[in-house]
Amino acid sequence: MSPTTVRSAMPASWLGGRFEASNRTLALAAGDLVAIALFVAVGEVRHAGSLSSGLATLTQFGVGWVVASLWVGAYAVGVRSTPWRAVRLGATAWILAALVGLVVRLLTTPETAIPVTFILTSIGFGALFVGGWRFVATRWLLAG
Repeated sequence: MSPTTVRSAMPASWLGGRFEASNRTLALAAGDLVAIALFVAVGEVRHAGSLSSGLATLTQFGVGWVVASLWVGAYAVGVRSTPWRAVRLGATAWILAALVGLVVRLLTTPETAIPVTFILTSIGFGALFVGGWRFVATRWLLAG
């Protein structure tokens, strides 16, 4: 007798439900990374940064994003159920990601001072970039 396979109506997930295994979630994650890269690029252009400093900053915030987004559940099953849920989880993850990224920055470039204005600007504008993308994505592009 062969074992019976039971299919669930719930989507597959990884990492204890913190990441929904779907094309839409992968698209949301890719868009989040693009939004973060745009945020970093705008900052680098605004402050006459270089490509190498931009890549370093993107790496620092990227490490923070991977840690924070999975911890907060920014890609969990149901995150796209409403635009506001996606925005709230994205903004929450970004606040934590920015702080983790700043710690990574301190550890990798200890000679660099981090002004309070940079911390607040990074948190605020990064949340706007990620939250804005997530609102557009879940409202019109990746609904469902």
